[in-house]
Amino acid sequence: MAWLGRFDDFKIAPPTKTTGLGDFDKTFGCGGRTTAQNQRAQMLKSSNQAGYINICDISSSVNHVSIIGVIIGKDGPKSVVSKRGTGSERHLVSFTIRDSDVAFINLTCWGGEQYIKMIACELNIGDVVDVRDAQVQTKSNNPADEKFRPWTPSPCQLITGENQGTVFPYSGLDIGDYSYLMQIPTRPANDFYTLEDIQTNGMSLQGEHIHILAVVKQVKELYFSGYFF
Repeated sequence: MAWLGRFDDFKIAPPTKTTGLGDFDKTFGCGGRTTAQNQRAQMLKSSNQAGYINICDISSSVNHVSIIGVIIGKDGPKSVVSKRGTGSERHLVSFTIRDSDVAFINLTCWGGEQYIKMIACELNIGDVVDVRDAQVQTKSNNPADEKFRPWTPSPCQLITGENQGTVFPYSGLDIGDYSYLMQIPTRPANDFYTLEDIQTNGMSLQGEHIHILAVVKQVKELYFSGYFF
């Protein structure tokens, strides 16, 4: 039976080792383009917009779609392990992709460890991507499935894998047309709390989920369980 891409049967596996940021490129193969990456780049040259769909038009009535959009969110790479005691492990990296002011959707790429590491290194927030022949799924009704995913207005999500669908960096002449989408909030302007509001009403907001629109002032080094990662 084909796996449906749900998370009920899996739990997130912790990192198997801690590595310094200086080793990150070596660990995930980011030091240069591999043969597989070059082959993917060559395939991209044949891209044209015929057969592509807007994210706002994606529905459960279609099985597979191709889209072009900018990555506004990224999670992973990571591995998941079966809860059923089989010990089976799968690897994934997830993206949130946007192609208009009001439309964005989550995409999860599944595959072997090296394939997912390649995808994760090749694609980052701010990159415009060409997603081809992705499987369309209706969002799960299980709250646990959606708990750690970014909210999107789309009722669907997209799935690709090593043998089904592909994700490429996009290099069309209109690539610059997508850059402005990085500057548009994903929530209405009246749906954000100011930092002053949070400081003043912090006790009454305890346990609530809120939205913040602010400038990042500082990014500190990443640590995991007390060890430098």
